[in-house]
Amino acid sequence: MLGGMVDLETVVPLAEVRRAHELSERGRTRGKIVLRVGA
Repeated sequence: MLGGMVDLETVVPLAEVRRAHELSERGRTRGKIVLRVGA
């Protein structure tokens, strides 16, 4: 976090939570994985 900014790796719809979890488990992300809820 630099200057109050958060590094985002990707934004994933809640319906793809499995894919988000797989990305996290790989350990190769450089930022946060965000789950988007709603439209």
